[in-house]
Parts: sequence; C-alpha cells; structure tokens
Amino acid sequence: SKSLTGQAEALGLPSEGAGRLVREGGRAIVEARFEAGAAAAVQAVRATGAKVLNVSRRYQTLVLSVAPADLHALAAVPGVVAVTPSLAPEVAAVAGAGTAAIASNGLCEGGSVISQGVQQLNVAAARAAFGARGAGETIGVISDSFDSGTVTETGEPLATHAHEDEITNDLPGRASTCSGQQLPVNVIAEVPAGQPAGSYSDEGRAMLQAVHDLAPHAKLAFATGEPAEISYAQNIEKLAAPVSAGGAGANVIVDDLAFPGEPFFQEGPVADAIRRVTEKGVLYFAAAGNDNLINAAGDDISSREAPEFRGVPTCNAEVEDFLSTELAKESLGPYEPDCMDFDPGAGEDTEFGITVEPGRALSLNLQWAEPWFGVKTALFAFLVAEFGGEETIVDVAGSSEPPEKPLIELEWTNKSAESKIARLVIARCAGPKCNPDASATADPPIKFAITNDDSGVSEIEYPQSEGGDVVGPTILGHRGSRYVTTIGAVNFQESSTAPKQPEVYSSRGPVTYYYGPIVSVKPAAPLASPEVLQKPDITATDCASNTFFGIFADAGWHFCGSSQAAEHAATIAALMQQTAPLATPAQSVAKL
Repeated sequence: SKSLTGQAEALGLPSEGAGRLVREGGRAIVEARFEAGAAAAVQAVRATGAKVLNVSRRYQTLVLSVAPADLHALAAVPGVVAVTPSLAPEVAAVAGAGTAAIASNGLCEGGSVISQGVQQLNVAAARAAFGARGAGETIGVISDSFDSGTVTETGEPLATHAHEDEITNDLPGRASTCSGQQLPVNVIAEVPAGQPAGSYSDEGRAMLQAVHDLAPHAKLAFATGEPAEISYAQNIEKLAAPVSAGGAGANVIVDDLAFPGEPFFQEGPVADAIRRVTEKGVLYFAAAGNDNLINAAGDDISSREAPEFRGVPTCNAEVEDFLSTELAKESLGPYEPDCMDFDPGAGEDTEFGITVEPGRALSLNLQWAEPWFGVKTALFAFLVAEFGGEETIVDVAGSSEPPEKPLIELEWTNKSAESKIARLVIARCAGPKCNPDASATADPPIKFAITNDDSGVSEIEYPQSEGGDVVGPTILGHRGSRYVTTIGAVNFQESSTAPKQPEVYSSRGPVTYYYGPIVSVKPAAPLASPEVLQKPDITATDCASNTFFGIFADAGWHFCGSSQAAEHAATIAALMQQTAPLATPAQSVAKL
C-alpha cells in the first residue's frame, strides 16, 4: 500500500539508481530457487500469477515478474527454497568533462560526433597502415538499455534516439548514408518495460557509438544485463551464440554492469557464463567500476577486508537490545554479544566509523568468505548514528539463519546539513540463545565495500591497510574474473604514452578468491590457497564525446567512467583481431 519511495525506505533500499528493486510496472522481479526441478515447476509457478522471464537448470532458478500479493502463493509452490528480489545493477558511468565535443571529420567513420579515443588510441595510424576498420568483427555490448530511454538523469528529454543516430551516421542502420553501414545494431534483448522512466539511460547506445567511431565496419550487437543476474548470464551466451541459433555471433563482448549480489570471494553465475564463451574464443571485457573513494590524505578508502571474523564478547548497546527484543519473539535470547572487532591491533573496537557527507547516501555491500549454498555463519549488520546525543539504528539487515548467499546490503542517507558518522556493527548469531545450528567458530574472511560511485563518503575509521586487514579494492563480482580483461579509465586529455594511474574514481584491485566457481547449486570447494588476481588489467579512454549521454558541457555530451573505457579497449582488440586473424585471443589481449 506504500508508494514506491515508501516501499524502498521500509526495505532499507534506494528508491532509484543501483540497488533499487527492479520492477515491471507494479510487479517485482524476483529469483525463485528450487531444490530441484525448476524447469518442471514453470506451470505451477504460472498458476500463482507469476510471469516467467528466464529459466536456469544450472542454478535451479526461475526469474519471475510477480505481484506482491502473489508472493505467498509463490513461496508455497513445492520445491521452492528461496525467493529473493532482484536489485538493479550498477553501471560504470560518472559525470562528464568540461571540454568541447569533437565534431565529425566529414568522413563515414563515426558520424556527427567522434570519440576523442580515436586520437588518443592512435586509431588513424592503424587504419592507414592496416585498414583497421573492424570488417569481419562482431562486437557485442551489454548494458542497461539501448533505445528505451526518454529522459536524462535530470529529467530532460534525451537529445537523440537510435533512429536519429543512424541518420547522423553515429550508428549503423538503414538510415545511414555511409557505404556498407546499413546493417543496424542487432538487439538480442532489450531491458524489460515497466520501470520508472529515469531507469532507462540507454547507456548501451552511448557505448556502441564509441565502438562505431573506432570500428565503423564492424557488426554491432546489444543485450541488456537486466532484470536479474541469471538473465545477465544467459544474455552473454546469446550474444556469443551463432546467428543461425538466434544469437549475434559476437567474437568480442564488453559490459559495464555489475549486480550488487555478485560474489566477492568466488566466481558467480555471470563469471561462469563468461568462462564458457571465452573458452570458445570470445574476447570478453568489463568495466572495472567507479567505486574508488579517496580521503583528504590520499588513501583509497572504499573497502576493508579482514582475514577472519574477529568475534569479541562486547557490542553496541542499541544492537544488543534490538537483537534481544527480536529473539524474544522466537522464545530465544537474550542476545549474548559476539560482534566483529574492527581494530586490527591489540585493542577492541566493535563500531567502524564511516563519515557520510550532508545530503549524501551510504551504500554498503558486506560479504564473508563462505561458498554460495554452503553458508554456515549467520550475521546481522547495523548502521548506528547519533542524533541529539541519542544513538539510533538507522539500518539493519541480516538473519538468524545462515543465508543462501553470504551477503548483506545496507543503505542510509544523511539527511542532515552536516557530516555524520555512521558506525557499522556486525553481530554473529550462534549458540543456544540465538541459533544453535549456525557456526560460532567458522570465522571466515569478511569484507565490506562502499559502492557510492566515487562520492558521498569522505573518511573511514581505519583508512590504511594494517595488521592483515586490506583497505581499498573495489573491483567486485565478475569484473574480477580471470576470464575477463578488466578496464580502468584514463581521461582522453592525457596525451602521454607512459603508464598512468586510472582516474581517481576508477575501481582498484586486487581480487582475492577463496572458493571455486559457482557452477551449480552445490557449494564449491575451497581453494588450496587463496588466489589473488591483479586488476584492472589495462586502461583506456573515458570522458569522450557522444550525441546524448553523460553530462552536457561546452556544447557537447561527455561520457566518463570505466564504462566508456571498456568499449574503447574492446574495440581496439577487435581491430587487432581483424588485422591479425591468425593470432589467438590470448595473443591479441597480451598485445593491448
């Protein structure tokens, strides 16, 4: 009965942007997992009023559109283990640059607006020497939407749509006046309808404009990564599938989306789909993300990982009271404190301070290193803030039962006119007074990432790596996979060819895995030793020009972030494949 904003507040989720509930009109998009027989249960699920969007036998999961009133009926379908909401993925684009747009060079190689990456990446020389224009290559892009957007983030009408981009030769298509460029973008899957207008940015179309600038003779394809992680994984394989099988036949794929529920400590369903297509010879590129935060001292402060859960028998008083009250409803409790000690030294500190700027939001993703479908540890996470001398719990999430996925997400907006310190508290639930079946001794590595898209948080309590705790890395999910070439961003105005640090907002690595990949509903085995992958792999151009997306400055639209860097790098790889067709995919990537 609440408004969409009221529902989001009640759930502790943002009402817009990454992490919001994905919807189809008034219906919610959910993933229903079964013990077995997910495909066989489709008819029974439809009888509850749910609409089936995707079926995954590998993960025994159905992606569904369901009216909230039908959720209880859905949960009662035989075999259903869990029904979880799909939360909107993060796109890797940020605000733009204050420089003039680059207009067309008058040739049929990019259209009315040309990416500055053509110059920065020396594409003209490759064309002159090798005829590098992408002929024979098919480049697939995965993002939020292609041609479903109507308004910008500020609510103004989009400057162009796909048809206008064809007319101005900024995309290939029937309306293009360029020879050999009449084949339109092959849209394998567009974002589902029914979300608020501002949810559709057409970022995928902006990415494809940059691809077309660099490789005007390549075939182009698009697939959305929404509405759920299973949809994402299946659309990757659709892009790579042969055209004769209904796919796009892409030999290079690039994405800029990441779902908040993707695992930190093992490769998930999206990464496994990438593995399958790369083993068939596809080159795969992904944006690193834009979640890096830097404090006044120059420290990267976007995450913190401890090598184990350091439980101590003390906790915040408000948290203890809250848990005791909740447990009493189940004839359990009182809560016996067992909270995370954030102090990496000899002291004890069960409250981790995070400074949130006025009017800004804190988005926090907490995970611990236990395998999906094999979690033994039950955790609660709290954000506690002080108002008028009184402590208040401003958000709480978690469960007394070990979840299917070792994941907790928290969200809080500082609505005051001054900076506020939100203190993170992590409480373990085990023992006879909380949950005798949950582990009190597993002590897995634990990490939280602040996924604020480069702003809103100015400091954290322990801003430097010490005592085995690691601060900073925010390349998460499939972006850290060994099968992905992960791309950081460098501004197009950087003319030096010497190696450069990525843009300050561009996410950093490394990535550490403790478990094997998620390839079924069985828990993956632990690795013999943690695997550390250095990421990002390379950097490429961002903040270049396009016809409609990003920020409008000095008579042009500029698209900043690792989103744009990713398609620049992917297109260079496609040009290399075109000019060196006997090279293996690994050889092409090695030469980037």
